[in-house]
Amino acid sequence: MIWNNSRNCMLCENEFWATRLFSRMRGLIGHDFSRFDGMVFPDCSAIHTWFMGMEIDVLFVDQHGVVLGAYPRVRRWKSCLMERGAWATVELPVGTIKKTQTAKGDILRLENVEKGAILPAAERK
Repeated sequence: MIWNNSRNCMLCENEFWATRLFSRMRGLIGHDFSRFDGMVFPDCSAIHTWFMGMEIDVLFVDQHGVVLGAYPRVRRWKSCLMERGAWATVELPVGTIKKTQTAKGDILRLENVEKGAILPAAERK
């Protein structure tokens, strides 16, 4: 689950964490958001949208869950989006950023049940 602590709203409930080489390389290419409603790329500060079949919303977050960059409606075939200092990239269905009013500076809570990773770091026990 990805929760926006600053706006008290959910961004996605069932995200996929791209932690393996192939899933990181493929990303959303050939996929849509029918099996999951978000994709998280840990240890990733840059993306491209080559070969993608749809537009997406993109968030870059640091290791504390702070949104460093919010990019709504990123078009297909975009060369590269990059955010210095980002710990993870979150790809969401188009309209999520606008609907939730997520913005730079917001604090997100990212939970990876499989790996036990929880952000922001201040909430780790």
